[in-house]
Amino acid sequence: MLSNLTAFYFLVILGIARIILFLSRTLHNAP
Repeated sequence: MLSNLTAFYFLVILGIARIILFLSRTLHNAP
């Protein structure tokens, strides 16, 4: 159960980091 929780949090953090990177890229590319 602990490993499943760790994997879940790992995926959540990965998703948040992806969204932040995507938003920062779009903001920098915006005119």
